[in-house]
Amino acid sequence: TKVKGIGPVYAGKLADHGITTFVGLAAADATTIAEALDVSPEQVADWSNQARGLS
Repeated sequence: TKVKGIGPVYAGKLADHGITTFVGLAAADATTIAEALDVSPEQVADWSNQARGLS
């Protein structure tokens, strides 16, 4: 992935939750994804901002 901080493990976990595109990541609710992946909402917000720049 081109989003800094998302490697194969997190990419797989995101895919398990139906997020497979930059647009999907940018549109996802940060709190929900953070809880599902056991990361901070701030981390997900950063990924989302990066994804917006790539979509």
